[in-house]
Amino acid sequence: MCRRCHRGIHKRYDEMTLARQFNTLALLLADTELVRHFEWVARQRETV
Repeated sequence: MCRRCHRGIHKRYDEMTLARQFNTLALLLADTELVRHFEWVARQRETV
């Protein structure tokens, strides 16, 4: 997982929520707000 996606996940959910409710990739991808963030990240230019 890239850094931008990882940061976006943690902006939305705290560690405990992630551990209890979003502990698989499938569950993360079921969250529409996170999917919107991932799609936004995919459209951004890479910075070196």
